Amino acid sequence: MRAFSGAAMCVVLLSCFSHAKSTFSSFSWALALPVGNTSAMTLPYTNWKRLDVGWDAGMTFFGKPFLKLDNASSDLALGGKISYSRWKRDSTLTPVTFLGMQGILRYFIPSQYLPPMIEPFDLFAQAGGGLFIGEYGFTSPDTTDWSQPPAEVKVTEGKKYFGMNVGVGINWNVIEIMPVVTMVFTNKPSMWLSISAGMTF
Repeated sequence: MRAFSGAAMCVVLLSCFSHAKSTFSSFSWALALPVGNTSAMTLPYTNWKRLDVGWDAGMTFFGKPFLKLDNASSDLALGGKISYSRWKRDSTLTPVTFLGMQGILRYFIPSQYLPPMIEPFDLFAQAGGGLFIGEYGFTSPDTTDWSQPPAEVKVTEGKKYFGMNVGVGINWNVIEIMPVVTMVFTNKPSMWLSISAGMTF
């Protein structure tokens, strides 16, 4: 049943995308700044280590299926995003990573509501949610197996989590800049702020 639901959602998204008058893709790279607690306990249980600043990269596709309508919905875009996020924890050999697959909703603010000074730019707001796969959350215990030689790293199976993002952005010609807050619902939620720069084509 889950596979059927997932396939149906993909068909709906791709249908909207393929029938849209105006379709776009963008590739972005971002600094990923952890938000909130990222402390993890390490042996001998007296050390607490935190995540360093990480990075993420993403491919976004979206289209405007309601472009023909002469109302507020004509500025609405639907699409999806595939992303990879990575951080290094200073106490471990194993990075913290998430592979994300999300549906997104993007709304372009009509130019008549913007000050004349930013007229060359397109402002938009974006929200999305979907599946994230990762072995560890930000506060998971140390990933180094201290009972083994120093080079030995624990290998665990990837776990599936729900996650969501919200952000605002600005487009100028083919350049896109967007700060986004993403939250993944691991045992204790993992949240980060991405300051992304990308190209739309």
